[in-house]
Amino acid sequence: MGSWSPCYDVGGDAFDYAVNGDTAHLALLDAVGHGSGGGMRAVMLASLALAAYRNARRCGFDLVETYHHIDSAVRDHDRRGLITGVLAELDQRIGRLRVLSAGHPGGLVLRHSRIATVLPTPTTLPVALGDRHPPVVVEEALEPGDDVLFYTDGIIEARSADGERFGTERLVDFTVRALADGLPLPETARHLVHAILAYQDDRLQDDATVLMVRFLEPRTGRA
Repeated sequence: MGSWSPCYDVGGDAFDYAVNGDTAHLALLDAVGHGSGGGMRAVMLASLALAAYRNARRCGFDLVETYHHIDSAVRDHDRRGLITGVLAELDQRIGRLRVLSAGHPGGLVLRHSRIATVLPTPTTLPVALGDRHPPVVVEEALEPGDDVLFYTDGIIEARSADGERFGTERLVDFTVRALADGLPLPETARHLVHAILAYQDDRLQDDATVLMVRFLEPRTGRA
């Protein structure tokens, strides 16, 4: 796994990952708000959501239960707060990826330096609106060597001096080229965020966070 997120101003991006047994757990959260005013609120909401996520993971909740747990914690604190995010689990025995996208980009599955799948988005409403629509979990079967890329909107919405968005196409092109060069996932993520900074003339307009995971091979023959 690899991730990197520079912050020169307060914002609401947060991520977490852990491996319990054969399951890799991932979460990427983006609380609405940026800058000295709304940014502090976003930081508090993201911190609360992250704590609720970790609590749910340690309690053994599934993705739907985890989403509701985070949603309840945020609404109890701030009913007007809003957080998009993606929650995922990877079964490393068989390569089964399960993803819940709460108003957030669903992510990309890359295979042999090509896009294999654009994960569906959204599959439910952002956190704090969880009582309005039942969440849906999507599943994707990964092959050995597949890479999964999750990202916040600060990546694709980065703008050049001429106002042109970085966009999903550039994101995919850059990531595919970096992976084809054999860079480790942490370096791929680091180079991607540097590319975002360069695209904006080193003026970060929003937090840019990347979370990547690779399915190496099925885990077999284990007790």
